[in-house]
Amino acid sequence: MRVSFRLMRLSSRLPGRVSGPWRSVYLQGAYELRNGVPTSGGLSTSSPDVIKAMSPEMLFDYLAVRLNGPKASGKKLVFNINFTDIESQYVLTVENAVMNYAHDRQDRKADATITLSKATLDAVQLKEATLQQKIDSGDIKIDGRKEALGELMGLLDDFPFWFNIVTPSEVYNHGENLERRTVVCPISQTEN
Repeated sequence: MRVSFRLMRLSSRLPGRVSGPWRSVYLQGAYELRNGVPTSGGLSTSSPDVIKAMSPEMLFDYLAVRLNGPKASGKKLVFNINFTDIESQYVLTVENAVMNYAHDRQDRKADATITLSKATLDAVQLKEATLQQKIDSGDIKIDGRKEALGELMGLLDDFPFWFNIVTPSEVYNHGENLERRTVVCPISQTEN
C-alpha cells in the first residue's frame, strides 16, 4: 500500500523536465490507484470503413496477434480459404502455437476449405450477422472438418480496451490477497 500513496503524492508534483509519455504513464497509474481501471470510454477502431478497407492479409495478421499461444500449443490446424469476389486463395495454418498464411496456395490435406466473399467476411466482422447465420444461409461454405473452425475460434483471445497499469490483475494473481501482494514500481525508487 506504501507504493500507492507514494505514486499519488508524486503524481501531483512531477517535475517539468519529465517527458510527455512518462507523465501520462504516471498520471494514468495515479488515476488507476484512486479510481480503479476505467470501464467505459475509449476508441472504437472497427468502423465500417476500416473493416471494409482491410485486406485479407491484414485480417490474418490481426488473427495471428489474437492467437493464444499456450492454448494453441500442440495444435495443428490447416484451412484453405477462398474469396469468391476478389478471386484470392489462401492457406491458413496454426502450428507450433503460431498462425501463418500464404497467398495463392492451397493445401490438399487441409482440415477444412472455407469459401466466402470478402463482403460476407466484412458483415461478420461488423457483427451485422453471426458466423453461424452466414453458414446457415449458404454465404459461407465449409468443406471438410467443420468443427476445426470452432476449434480455431476457441484459440483466439479478445482484448479489453482498458487494462491494469499498476495494480495487480486478478487474472495473474489467481485470487491471492491483493493487500499482501508487493507491487514493484520505478516511482517508489526515485523518492528519498
